[in-house]
Amino acid sequence: MMQVETSREVSKAELPSARQEALAVRYSSRLWPPFRQLPARFLPAFFWEVNQVSEVAAGQSRCASKAMLVGFVKALGLYPALAGLKRRLLVRLALGRAGALGRTRRTGQSDSSFGSVLFLPPSSPGSLGDEAIETAFVSGLRARGATSIAVVSYTPKDDWGHLGLTPCPIVMRDHFRALGTLKRYDRFYILGADVMDGAYSEVRTLDRLIWASLAATAGLQTAIVNFSFNERPAEKVVQAFRNLPSRVRLIARDPKSRTRLQEHLGRPVGFSADVAFLLKEDPAARVVANARSFVNQQKKESRVLVGVNVNPQVLGRKPDDSAVKRLVNVYADTLARLFRLDTGRCSFIFLPHDFRGAPSDLSLSDDVLGLLPDDVKQHCLLPGTPYRAAEVKAICGGLDVILSGRMHVAILGLSQAVPVVSVTYQGKFEGLYEHFRLPGLTISPDEVLQPGSLYALLGQVIDRRGALRLQIEGRLPSVRRLAENNIAAIALSEQDDGF
Repeated sequence: MMQVETSREVSKAELPSARQEALAVRYSSRLWPPFRQLPARFLPAFFWEVNQVSEVAAGQSRCASKAMLVGFVKALGLYPALAGLKRRLLVRLALGRAGALGRTRRTGQSDSSFGSVLFLPPSSPGSLGDEAIETAFVSGLRARGATSIAVVSYTPKDDWGHLGLTPCPIVMRDHFRALGTLKRYDRFYILGADVMDGAYSEVRTLDRLIWASLAATAGLQTAIVNFSFNERPAEKVVQAFRNLPSRVRLIARDPKSRTRLQEHLGRPVGFSADVAFLLKEDPAARVVANARSFVNQQKKESRVLVGVNVNPQVLGRKPDDSAVKRLVNVYADTLARLFRLDTGRCSFIFLPHDFRGAPSDLSLSDDVLGLLPDDVKQHCLLPGTPYRAAEVKAICGGLDVILSGRMHVAILGLSQAVPVVSVTYQGKFEGLYEHFRLPGLTISPDEVLQPGSLYALLGQVIDRRGALRLQIEGRLPSVRRLAENNIAAIALSEQDDGF
């Protein structure tokens, strides 16, 4: 059996002539006759690709011909198109097999009985926002009587211990193996979060939608839940949504996303609030005790407690160093001015929500702290990391106002009735605030970088914090009921509040 090895493309200029000649001698005797007529200009790249694709043993003429074909296709630049065609054919075959399973499947489960559940998370573990979604979702499934729950794992190294679940490590594009896993469950959920409009990866979004089609076609009760949809979704993603089986339930997590989806798809879309509103706080953790001790000390001095999250993602997926530096400077300047605010001097707790990569929330929090005057630093706390989303929620309960660049810091704060100012990106914050009928608490990254804009908005919110808290408290019960729709998605009918 030949061994296949992926390699980078190498130009003819990089190929030593002696190497070209050796490759030609090695393969020419086994060349499939039609390939012997290749124009001379193709031969260097052709033989190089063949060598990278296969180490052909003597006598393996069939494997050699296959390697020749792959090399020829790559040399002519046809490989991406043919690979795409192969993928589409495999998806059709997998859907055909799923249809056969669906016709013979007997789950014995009604819409109101949960049975066994498999769900696909937004990504591998690491984001506290995703953790908040997943933890609240799994708790909700258990409360509703799910007999077993499993999570699809993106890589074998993913650690889902915080959910207490056994992972199912499956290659996303191995659709036949996916079917073998799916058929063991009664329900399949995709937790969409902010990854269903193709903004981060069109290919990964399309893969998720293929999984939804496979599950529904194979007879599983299937739903894509708890997701937002921005104003400029990828066209291929929109088409893939239109092609979903009608039995796949769609549950958007905010009214703006729901409206956008219905305009694009022309079909009913359910309505929810983010399931993280159902997350239970964990007040017993040491990091929470330390934070509460700090809060109590600052309250004795009649100070206003402000939570601060600095997210580099508001500047784009790969922000340049100069933009990041400007953002850090704006935050440091804003906090220094709030510290001396006439209507209520402020103290600050930093709430980094993602510790991965560089720059990260944590590294930018350190950078902002480093720029603050010493007297301001004495009234700042950066809790020890890492910590859990449930612990962040407990910390938020002691704050007066929060400034956040992360949606789930905002959600954890709002779920504790704390007014939150959010720096927006990905078109997902505005719909969140519609749940509370709170316009004017968001600010764009461009506005943040304008001198004085962030300070002015935060100053207004600090002045109005009492009235804002009362309004949030009044809306929280209905928001929590809406959040339940993500778990009850499959049992909802089009006449229910979720549609």
